[in-house]
Amino acid sequence: MVLTASDVASMTRCEHRVYLDRFGNPDAKVPYPEFVQILWESGRLHEEEVIADLSYVTPAGEDLDVRFESSIAAMAAGAPLIYHPFLKANGLTGEPDLLKRVEQPSRFGAHCYVPVDIKAGGAWDNPNAKKLKAKPHYISQLCAYAEMLGLIQGVTPTTGYVIDADGQWVLLDLLDFWPEYEGLRETARRFASGAQVTGPAKKADCDQCVWFDACDRELREREDVTLVAGVGQSAQARLWQLGVKTVSQLAEADPALLVTVKGIGPASAEKWTRQARVQKGANAEVRQRWSPPRVRYDVSYDIENFVFDGSVYLHGLLVRPAGTTPFGTPMHVVTDWGHFDAICATAGETQESVWHRFLARVEEIDSLADYVVYVYSSHEQTHLAKLRARHGSSAALDRFTSRFVDLYDVVRNHFVFPTEGTSLKDIARFCGFSWRDRDPGGSQSIAWWAYYLKDPAANAHLRDRVIAYNEDDVRASLAIRDWMERAALL
Repeated sequence: MVLTASDVASMTRCEHRVYLDRFGNPDAKVPYPEFVQILWESGRLHEEEVIADLSYVTPAGEDLDVRFESSIAAMAAGAPLIYHPFLKANGLTGEPDLLKRVEQPSRFGAHCYVPVDIKAGGAWDNPNAKKLKAKPHYISQLCAYAEMLGLIQGVTPTTGYVIDADGQWVLLDLLDFWPEYEGLRETARRFASGAQVTGPAKKADCDQCVWFDACDRELREREDVTLVAGVGQSAQARLWQLGVKTVSQLAEADPALLVTVKGIGPASAEKWTRQARVQKGANAEVRQRWSPPRVRYDVSYDIENFVFDGSVYLHGLLVRPAGTTPFGTPMHVVTDWGHFDAICATAGETQESVWHRFLARVEEIDSLADYVVYVYSSHEQTHLAKLRARHGSSAALDRFTSRFVDLYDVVRNHFVFPTEGTSLKDIARFCGFSWRDRDPGGSQSIAWWAYYLKDPAANAHLRDRVIAYNEDDVRASLAIRDWMERAALL
């Protein structure tokens, strides 16, 4: 049984994937979504850009055994950079993007090698945290390469590099992560050999996996506890210790029993059991009544951005005057949504140009004086901070952002919805809102935009589709706002 470095990295996201890749029914697999394919293409293009500026050698051979010997020969010869070597040692295999020579004695002489991976994203899991931590799937893969290198050259690297989306060589300390890596590797071995089997657990990015349909079907057949909003894989393992494996069992569980398991606190025990009861009952629960600010204008704001480089290509703004018929009431018509503006890029337009058009529209909105701005989650605030730093701000924007109301926080703090998640789409659909597009989603929007940029003339309709999708997103926020206002009156 051979384990790959990619298997170990997969463990940080879904251990069941390692098992299914070897023992799952191939006929149950579905194609990768367009969004994932675009991510790969973006990563490939980024890698080509990075290596274009480097001097390196590439091991020869299509056969893996031949390429392994060629890789060892390049290391023995002391090449400064080795591109796409093939490594194998002690049941592990892998292909780092690069090996970088460092001056430290090894079996090869006065030098040895450390692993380097080229990524189209950032190296840090949370770049705004006080203490930076590398993305687990990045550093776990580097650790696997380092282990193989240690067995090959007699010196195990304690550091590795990620060349990030900006082309920066980010040095990562592998030692701090090493104990976690060893645990991941051994668990991966058990799954890859079939010695350990668990079922799937629902995760946020499951729909980007080829095994999504098979896992989703299994989760629903057994009413798995991870179908409860907020219950992830680690919580699943703890709840299983008590025999609490289904939504029904969690709904009936005594929170006092759950806290007997290490890692489950009173707040989580109460939250999970309440959420499970609400999901079984199918009706939302009002924990604390909420009333929206009383203003002359409600503004709903939503952006569309690339995950590859974070660039924002659309700012959607919906301005609704007070006194219009709220969503969810019989007399509500399309014009009651108010006026929508899409400050959307065109092919070739810079992000800075779009930003200044957005600032001009914010000036107009700010002149309304009595308004509030609804967003859903911190996504918009995070990107606005970056855009301000890069392209400048204004007093009107300062006032605009000071009026933000995060509906996601209101949802979490004031209500319990009978939904399997708390995303905008989960909650808005429960509130009765429907997207006009047959295949809505943030990932799909990115795919449409990428295809538009490839051929703007032929795919102009996809730019229109992105704009319409964004308009529905800002409408969805107001639909949630209106539903919660009505709930406060019941």
